[in-house]
Amino acid sequence: MTAIYIIITVACGLILLPLCWASSVIAYTLVFASKWHAASFFSGVICAGILSVFRGYGSRAYIILHEMNHAFWCLLVGIPIKKIVVTAKGGYIDAEREHLLVALAPYFFPLPMLLLLFAHSIIVLFGVWHRPVVYIEYCFTGLLIARHVIDSVNAIMDGQIEINRFGLFFSLSCIYSLLFLWSGLFLSIFLADFYLADFIVMSYKQITLVYHNFFHYICLP
Repeated sequence: MTAIYIIITVACGLILLPLCWASSVIAYTLVFASKWHAASFFSGVICAGILSVFRGYGSRAYIILHEMNHAFWCLLVGIPIKKIVVTAKGGYIDAEREHLLVALAPYFFPLPMLLLLFAHSIIVLFGVWHRPVVYIEYCFTGLLIARHVIDSVNAIMDGQIEINRFGLFFSLSCIYSLLFLWSGLFLSIFLADFYLADFIVMSYKQITLVYHNFFHYICLP
């Protein structure tokens, strides 16, 4: 990397720091919607920690999920996939071009959450949704997100090339802010009497407030 490229990525990472804080506040607010929501969520987190002891990072299941995440985001941003390779020691995806979101997706997007969202949709569709179901969904959300974070941290510590390609500091800022925003979105869907519009408005207010204070502070004489 050239010195100019490093300076640009660090500057972009610094600009994202307020977003990291705002996304943390959003996720925190939704996790602690009540003491029962918080207890359910963190019981899932504890389960994820226990499971990580018995199923270590780097398993075939993790490798497949990692590459599926790359492929999923290739489809979302419209990048053709040439091939996907998965072996016992690792894997990679051969796409026509590089993209920031595709490269970092396995670290900021908990793909298994889509299965939980699908199950939630079926429950709502058939009208069997009740308040205790929310706590079960919060528990599974805590489990899936915590397990995702554990695997992502291990991958980052291993020095994954896609993390360093766009600059470590900038990549980590993107991963942190986007992971917490996605987590907040998933939790908002499971909450009773809380709609997508509520999440959008809350996110907009929190993000604009944090950036207003951030630029007001740095622009002070």
